[in-house]
Parts: sequence; structure tokens; C-alpha cells
Amino acid sequence: MWAAGLHKQHDAMVVRDLALRNGAIVRGIGADTNAFCPPLVTTDAEIARLMDAYASALHEHVKSVG
Repeated sequence: MWAAGLHKQHDAMVVRDLALRNGAIVRGIGADTNAFCPPLVTTDAEIARLMDAYASALHEHVKSVG
């Protein structure tokens, strides 16, 4: 498991929803943290896809917040 802490002006639940729409299952923990819990058998390629989907969600959220 690992997590990403967001700046206070960003909403972890909104980022979670955007990531899910992009195909990544991410948990929102509190108002400003997203957690990732991939299975131990996850491949490097699957981790890369997860991070790409999460990065896209973050980028979309930052653009909308400003």
C-alpha cells in the first residue's frame, strides 16, 4: 500500500472519482490523501497504467481548481 498526500485546496474524493473514471481504483482517505492498494501480484505494466490513470486524474482536477 502507498498513498499520495494532496495540497489542502485539492479534494481527495474528487480525484478518486476521476481516477476511477480513468480505470484506476484509488481510495480517498480523509480530505487530502489518496491510497493505492494493488495486489502483490501486480505487474510493472499494471502499476504504470495505475499511475498514468492517477496522473491524468490529478491533472484534470488541478486544471478545474486552478
